Amino acid sequence: PGPSTRYASEAKKAMAKGSGVEAARWSTKALALDPNDAESWILLIVASSQLGFPNPILSNTESASILSAIEETSGPSFSLSIARSWLALHRGETPKDVVVPDGEVPTLESLLLQWRISGDAASKQTIEDILLIAPGHKRACSARVEMARSVGDEGDEKKWVATCSAAGVELDVTKSHSETLDSTTVSP
Repeated sequence: PGPSTRYASEAKKAMAKGSGVEAARWSTKALALDPNDAESWILLIVASSQLGFPNPILSNTESASILSAIEETSGPSFSLSIARSWLALHRGETPKDVVVPDGEVPTLESLLLQWRISGDAASKQTIEDILLIAPGHKRACSARVEMARSVGDEGDEKKWVATCSAAGVELDVTKSHSETLDSTTVSP
């Protein structure tokens, strides 16, 4: 097995595709080999807080304790702040808006959090920023194609279908009035 860094890398790839379940699975493998890997703990907590994640791997109390322990040993960080906000959402609380500190760049996890907090009101820019970091993120691809579709911009729609298809995302490009843009089959 291993090494743990390979499993941690696979976890990040799964998260970039929008699969919290796979990201959590790879994170647990990484942690089995290196239980002191703070990044894998943080990714596990964020991944298991995603919409559609089945039964939690860790309880909210366990997750909060782990994040506190990481902060005690490593100090505060942007990734810890984002993980705490995901955990708050998981508990049914509403976290504060995502603020990227000076000197930091938005991460996939922070952009996904911003999108989740914004809900349907998420900006086109937020979705495009997610796709810059994770071009194969299925839910973001579906949302960006739908944004173009909703304003009737067929050129933009075709561009994003092609971009997402090139990243390996299959989307349903059938319009609501049963007109098909091309032969690609994709489901959000």
